[in-house]
Amino acid sequence: MPDTIETCELPASALLRKYVYAGAYTDCYVTQIAASVSLAEYVEAFYTTVPFKLERFILKWVVS
Repeated sequence: MPDTIETCELPASALLRKYVYAGAYTDCYVTQIAASVSLAEYVEAFYTTVPFKLERFILKWVVS
């Protein structure tokens, strides 16, 4: 079964909830994966993606 990404209702405790109350657009997505991933593994995977590295490069270039 391939992993799918689906839209879902914003959780009641979500930090974006204040924007919903203000009438702004928000969205929320969910996916299920068949593996257990620690927070450390997730953070490492996120911060080492190509788009994030590119963003860090641009920010470093702009600040310097």
